[in-house]
Amino acid sequence: MYHLHDTGKSLRPNPPWVRTFSQYVSISLNPVLGRCEAQLLNVCAKGRRQREIHPPKKKKSLSEGFNNQLLFPASAWPKDCSEIPRGSHSGVYIIQPKGLHHLVVYCEMNVTHGGWTVIQRNQRDTPVTWAESWSTYKFGFGNVRTEYWLGTEYIHQIAKQKVYQVRFVIQDSADNLSFADYNLFSVEDESHGYRLRLGSYNGTAGDAMTSDNPNSMHDNMKFSTKDQDQDTYSKNCAYSYEGGWWYSSCYSVRLNYKGGMTWGNLCKGNCKDAPGTGCPGDRVPQGEGAQGKGCPSDRVCR
Repeated sequence: MYHLHDTGKSLRPNPPWVRTFSQYVSISLNPVLGRCEAQLLNVCAKGRRQREIHPPKKKKSLSEGFNNQLLFPASAWPKDCSEIPRGSHSGVYIIQPKGLHHLVVYCEMNVTHGGWTVIQRNQRDTPVTWAESWSTYKFGFGNVRTEYWLGTEYIHQIAKQKVYQVRFVIQDSADNLSFADYNLFSVEDESHGYRLRLGSYNGTAGDAMTSDNPNSMHDNMKFSTKDQDQDTYSKNCAYSYEGGWWYSSCYSVRLNYKGGMTWGNLCKGNCKDAPGTGCPGDRVPQGEGAQGKGCPSDRVCR
Protein backbone atom coordinates (compact mmCIF):
# COMPACT_ATOMS: atom_id res chain seq x y z
CA MET A 1 0.00 0.00 0.00
CA TYR A 2 1.16 3.46 -0.82
CA HIS A 3 0.21 6.50 1.31
CA LEU A 4 0.82 10.19 0.73
CA HIS A 5 0.84 12.59 3.61
CA ASP A 6 1.07 16.36 3.73
CA THR A 7 3.93 17.54 5.92
CA GLY A 8 3.75 20.40 8.33
CA LYS A 9 0.05 21.14 8.02
CA SER A 10 -2.54 20.93 10.74
CA LEU A 11 -6.06 19.58 10.28
CA ARG A 12 -8.85 22.10 10.16
CA PRO A 13 -11.87 21.89 12.46
CA ASN A 14 -15.06 20.63 10.84
CA PRO A 15 -16.23 23.45 8.55
CA PRO A 16 -19.90 24.51 8.78
CA TRP A 17 -20.71 22.96 5.41
CA VAL A 18 -19.76 19.44 6.43
CA ARG A 19 -22.44 17.09 7.68
CA THR A 20 -22.02 13.39 8.48
CA PHE A 21 -24.83 11.02 7.60
CA SER A 22 -25.81 7.98 9.65
CA GLN A 23 -25.10 5.58 6.80
CA TYR A 24 -21.44 4.67 6.62
CA VAL A 25 -19.65 3.22 3.61
CA SER A 26 -15.96 2.42 3.64
CA ILE A 27 -14.34 4.77 1.13
CA SER A 28 -11.29 6.75 2.23
CA LEU A 29 -8.61 9.32 1.25
CA ASN A 30 -5.85 9.77 3.78
CA PRO A 31 -3.22 12.51 3.35
CA VAL A 32 -0.67 12.70 6.17
CA LEU A 33 0.09 16.01 7.82
CA GLY A 34 3.55 16.46 9.22
CA ARG A 35 4.43 12.82 9.80
CA CYS A 36 1.19 11.21 8.64
CA GLU A 37 0.46 8.67 5.95
CA ALA A 38 -1.96 9.40 3.15
CA GLN A 39 -3.19 6.68 0.83
CA LEU A 40 -3.83 7.30 -2.81
CA LEU A 41 -6.13 4.71 -4.34
CA ASN A 42 -6.52 3.79 -7.94
CA VAL A 43 -10.21 4.12 -8.61
CA CYS A 44 -10.60 3.31 -12.27
CA ALA A 45 -11.73 0.08 -13.81
CA LYS A 46 -8.99 -1.89 -15.54
CA GLY A 47 -8.12 -0.38 -18.87
CA ARG A 48 -10.38 2.62 -18.33
CA ARG A 49 -9.59 6.18 -17.32
CA GLN A 50 -10.80 7.27 -13.94
CA ARG A 51 -14.23 8.78 -14.38
CA GLU A 52 -14.54 12.50 -13.68
CA ILE A 53 -17.11 13.36 -11.03
CA HIS A 54 -18.74 16.77 -11.26
CA PRO A 55 -19.67 18.73 -8.15
CA PRO A 56 -23.37 19.47 -7.60
CA LYS A 57 -24.70 22.96 -8.36
CA LYS A 58 -26.38 22.98 -4.97
CA LYS A 59 -25.39 21.34 -1.71
CA LYS A 60 -26.11 17.69 -2.24
CA SER A 61 -25.03 14.48 -0.55
CA LEU A 62 -22.61 12.17 -2.33
CA SER A 63 -24.10 9.10 -3.95
CA GLU A 64 -24.78 6.08 -1.79
CA GLY A 65 -21.86 3.73 -1.29
CA PHE A 66 -19.37 6.30 -0.01
CA ASN A 67 -18.01 6.23 3.53
CA ASN A 68 -19.01 9.24 5.60
CA GLN A 69 -21.21 10.94 3.11
CA LEU A 70 -20.34 14.64 3.35
CA LEU A 71 -21.80 17.82 1.92
CA PHE A 72 -19.32 20.06 0.12
CA PRO A 73 -20.07 23.28 -1.74
CA ALA A 74 -18.80 23.23 -5.32
CA SER A 75 -15.94 25.58 -4.42
CA ALA A 76 -14.62 23.70 -1.40
CA TRP A 77 -13.83 20.09 -2.22
CA PRO A 78 -10.81 18.79 -0.24
CA LYS A 79 -7.55 18.75 -2.19
CA ASP A 80 -6.42 15.50 -0.53
CA CYS A 81 -7.30 13.31 2.44
CA SER A 82 -5.53 15.60 4.90
CA GLU A 83 -8.38 18.09 4.41
CA ILE A 84 -11.04 15.58 5.44
CA PRO A 85 -12.25 16.63 8.91
CA ARG A 86 -10.59 14.97 11.88
CA GLY A 87 -12.72 12.18 13.33
CA SER A 88 -14.16 11.13 9.97
CA HIS A 89 -14.32 7.45 9.09
CA SER A 90 -11.85 5.77 6.76
CA GLY A 91 -13.35 5.12 3.36
CA VAL A 92 -13.93 6.42 -0.14
CA TYR A 93 -14.14 10.19 -0.62
CA ILE A 94 -14.25 12.70 -3.44
CA ILE A 95 -11.33 15.12 -3.67
CA GLN A 96 -10.33 17.78 -6.16
CA PRO A 97 -6.58 18.45 -6.37
CA LYS A 98 -5.64 21.95 -7.45
CA GLY A 99 -6.21 22.45 -11.18
CA LEU A 100 -7.67 18.95 -11.65
CA HIS A 101 -11.12 17.41 -11.95
CA HIS A 102 -12.69 15.45 -9.11
CA LEU A 103 -11.22 12.10 -8.08
CA VAL A 104 -12.58 9.25 -6.00
CA VAL A 105 -9.96 8.10 -3.51
CA TYR A 106 -9.61 6.03 -0.35
CA CYS A 107 -8.71 7.97 2.78
CA GLU A 108 -7.24 6.25 5.82
CA MET A 109 -8.56 8.21 8.78
CA ASN A 110 -8.09 5.78 11.66
CA VAL A 111 -4.29 5.55 11.86
CA THR A 112 -1.98 8.19 13.32
CA HIS A 113 -4.57 10.96 13.29
CA GLY A 114 -5.71 10.08 9.79
CA GLY A 115 -5.48 12.12 6.60
CA TRP A 116 -3.68 9.53 4.47
CA THR A 117 -4.35 9.35 0.74
CA VAL A 118 -3.89 5.82 -0.61
CA ILE A 119 -2.32 5.77 -4.08
CA GLN A 120 -1.73 2.04 -4.50
CA ARG A 121 -2.87 -1.20 -2.94
CA ASN A 122 -2.29 -4.81 -3.91
CA GLN A 123 -2.41 -8.37 -2.59
CA ARG A 124 -1.01 -11.68 -3.78
CA ASP A 125 -4.29 -13.18 -5.03
CA THR A 126 -5.46 -9.98 -6.75
CA PRO A 127 -7.66 -10.25 -9.85
CA VAL A 128 -5.98 -7.08 -11.17
CA THR A 129 -3.57 -7.50 -14.08
CA TRP A 130 -0.67 -5.13 -13.43
CA ALA A 131 1.03 -5.59 -16.85
CA GLU A 132 -0.74 -2.53 -18.25
CA SER A 133 0.13 0.16 -20.80
CA TRP A 134 1.52 3.65 -20.17
CA SER A 135 -1.87 5.30 -20.72
CA THR A 136 -3.62 2.86 -18.37
CA TYR A 137 -1.07 3.53 -15.60
CA LYS A 138 -1.33 7.26 -16.29
CA PHE A 139 -5.03 7.44 -15.45
CA GLY A 140 -5.31 4.50 -13.06
CA PHE A 141 -7.06 1.15 -12.85
CA GLY A 142 -8.46 -1.37 -10.39
CA ASN A 143 -11.03 -1.00 -7.61
CA VAL A 144 -10.66 1.76 -5.03
CA ARG A 145 -12.12 -0.54 -2.36
CA THR A 146 -9.64 -3.37 -3.01
CA GLU A 147 -6.55 -3.33 -5.27
CA TYR A 148 -5.74 -0.42 -7.54
CA TRP A 149 -3.31 2.13 -8.93
CA LEU A 150 -4.53 5.71 -8.54
CA GLY A 151 -2.87 6.94 -11.72
CA THR A 152 0.64 8.26 -12.29
CA GLU A 153 -0.67 11.60 -13.54
CA TYR A 154 -3.00 11.97 -10.54
CA ILE A 155 -0.22 11.03 -8.12
CA HIS A 156 1.94 13.75 -9.70
CA GLN A 157 -0.87 16.32 -9.50
CA ILE A 158 -1.62 15.55 -5.86
CA ALA A 159 2.02 15.43 -4.74
CA LYS A 160 2.88 18.82 -6.26
CA GLN A 161 0.29 20.62 -4.09
CA LYS A 162 2.17 20.39 -0.78
CA VAL A 163 5.23 18.80 0.81
CA TYR A 164 4.44 15.09 1.20
CA GLN A 165 5.95 12.06 2.81
CA VAL A 166 5.24 8.50 1.80
CA ARG A 167 4.72 5.26 3.69
CA PHE A 168 4.95 1.73 2.27
CA VAL A 169 3.15 -0.97 4.27
CA ILE A 170 4.05 -4.62 3.69
CA GLN A 171 2.63 -7.88 4.98
CA ASP A 172 5.05 -10.78 4.64
CA SER A 173 4.31 -14.50 4.21
CA ALA A 174 4.10 -14.92 8.01
CA ASP A 175 1.47 -12.14 8.24
CA ASN A 176 3.89 -9.69 9.87
CA LEU A 177 3.37 -6.02 9.01
CA SER A 178 6.34 -3.77 8.31
CA PHE A 179 6.59 -0.21 7.07
CA ALA A 180 9.00 2.08 5.24
CA ASP A 181 8.62 5.85 5.56
CA TYR A 182 10.35 8.44 3.36
CA ASN A 183 10.11 11.98 4.69
CA LEU A 184 9.82 13.52 1.23
CA PHE A 185 7.88 12.27 -1.78
CA SER A 186 7.32 13.76 -5.21
CA VAL A 187 6.74 12.60 -8.78
CA GLU A 188 7.80 14.80 -11.70
CA ASP A 189 5.48 15.46 -14.65
CA GLU A 190 5.04 13.26 -17.72
CA SER A 191 7.55 15.23 -19.81
CA HIS A 192 10.17 14.18 -17.24
CA GLY A 193 9.02 10.56 -17.22
CA TYR A 194 7.19 10.78 -13.87
CA ARG A 195 10.57 10.56 -12.16
CA LEU A 196 10.36 9.57 -8.48
CA ARG A 197 12.02 11.68 -5.74
CA LEU A 198 12.28 10.34 -2.18
CA GLY A 199 13.70 11.73 1.05
CA SER A 200 15.27 9.99 4.06
CA TYR A 201 14.17 6.54 5.16
CA ASN A 202 12.76 5.42 8.51
CA GLY A 203 10.94 2.19 9.35
CA THR A 204 11.03 -1.54 9.95
CA ALA A 205 10.87 -2.97 6.40
CA GLY A 206 14.35 -1.90 5.31
CA ASP A 207 15.33 0.82 2.85
CA ALA A 208 14.65 -0.98 -0.41
CA MET A 209 13.73 2.08 -2.49
CA THR A 210 16.96 4.07 -2.17
CA SER A 211 19.46 1.20 -2.37
CA ASP A 212 23.13 1.98 -2.95
CA ASN A 213 23.12 -0.61 -5.73
CA PRO A 214 22.50 1.27 -9.02
CA ASN A 215 21.01 -1.89 -10.51
CA SER A 216 18.19 -2.01 -7.95
CA MET A 217 17.70 1.69 -7.21
CA HIS A 218 14.17 3.14 -7.46
CA ASP A 219 14.67 6.66 -6.15
CA ASN A 220 15.39 9.17 -8.97
CA MET A 221 14.18 6.66 -11.59
CA LYS A 222 11.63 7.35 -14.31
CA PHE A 223 8.44 5.31 -14.50
CA SER A 224 8.39 2.44 -17.01
CA THR A 225 5.62 0.30 -18.47
CA LYS A 226 5.54 -2.55 -21.00
CA ASP A 227 5.17 -0.06 -23.86
CA GLN A 228 7.27 2.80 -22.44
CA ASP A 229 10.80 1.69 -21.50
CA GLN A 230 12.56 4.35 -19.38
CA ASP A 231 14.72 2.15 -17.15
CA THR A 232 18.52 1.85 -17.24
CA TYR A 233 18.55 -1.80 -18.31
CA SER A 234 19.34 -3.07 -21.81
CA LYS A 235 15.88 -4.70 -21.90
CA ASN A 236 12.47 -3.55 -20.68
CA CYS A 237 12.07 -4.35 -16.96
CA ALA A 238 8.34 -3.56 -16.92
CA TYR A 239 7.72 -5.97 -19.78
CA SER A 240 9.93 -8.70 -18.30
CA TYR A 241 8.51 -8.41 -14.77
CA GLU A 242 4.87 -7.71 -15.72
CA GLY A 243 4.16 -4.42 -14.03
CA GLY A 244 4.82 -0.68 -14.28
CA TRP A 245 7.29 0.80 -11.76
CA TRP A 246 10.26 3.11 -11.19
CA TYR A 247 12.85 0.59 -12.41
CA SER A 248 16.58 0.93 -12.73
CA SER A 249 17.91 -2.44 -13.95
CA CYS A 250 15.76 -3.90 -12.57
CA TYR A 251 14.39 -3.86 -8.97
CA SER A 252 14.61 -4.49 -5.24
CA VAL A 253 10.92 -3.53 -4.81
CA ARG A 254 8.17 -5.06 -6.93
CA LEU A 255 4.70 -4.10 -5.74
CA ASN A 256 2.74 -3.67 -8.96
CA TYR A 257 2.55 -7.34 -9.81
CA LYS A 258 -0.06 -10.09 -10.02
CA GLY A 259 1.31 -12.67 -7.58
CA GLY A 260 3.85 -12.57 -4.76
CA MET A 261 5.38 -9.14 -4.26
CA THR A 262 8.92 -8.18 -3.31
CA TRP A 263 10.41 -5.69 -0.85
CA GLY A 264 14.20 -5.89 -0.52
CA ASN A 265 15.33 -8.68 1.79
CA LEU A 266 12.05 -8.69 3.72
CA CYS A 267 10.12 -10.73 1.16
CA LYS A 268 11.25 -11.82 -2.26
CA GLY A 269 8.25 -12.79 -4.29
CA ASN A 270 6.26 -14.22 -1.38
CA CYS A 271 4.66 -11.24 0.35
CA LYS A 272 0.91 -11.40 0.85
CA ASP A 273 -0.40 -7.89 0.91
CA ALA A 274 0.37 -4.23 0.45
CA PRO A 275 -2.34 -2.08 2.05
CA GLY A 276 -1.32 1.23 0.46
CA THR A 277 1.40 3.73 -0.34
CA GLY A 278 2.01 7.44 0.08
CA CYS A 279 1.31 10.07 2.72
CA PRO A 280 1.68 13.82 3.17
CA GLY A 281 2.94 15.08 6.47
CA ASP A 282 3.23 14.79 10.22
CA ARG A 283 1.06 11.87 11.13
CA VAL A 284 2.62 8.55 10.34
CA PRO A 285 1.07 5.31 11.53
CA GLN A 286 3.65 3.23 13.30
CA GLY A 287 4.13 -0.48 12.82
CA GLU A 288 2.37 -0.70 9.45
CA GLY A 289 3.83 -2.23 6.35
CA ALA A 290 4.18 -1.29 2.72
CA GLN A 291 2.94 -3.27 -0.16
CA GLY A 292 5.21 -3.97 -3.01
CA LYS A 293 6.02 -6.33 -5.82
CA GLY A 294 6.22 -9.83 -4.46
CA CYS A 295 4.65 -8.60 -1.25
CA PRO A 296 1.26 -7.13 -0.57
CA SER A 297 1.90 -3.45 -1.00
CA ASP A 298 0.27 -0.28 0.18
CA ARG A 299 1.86 3.03 -0.64
CA VAL A 300 0.64 5.99 1.34
CA CYS A 301 1.60 9.62 1.10
CA ARG A 302 0.59 12.61 3.09
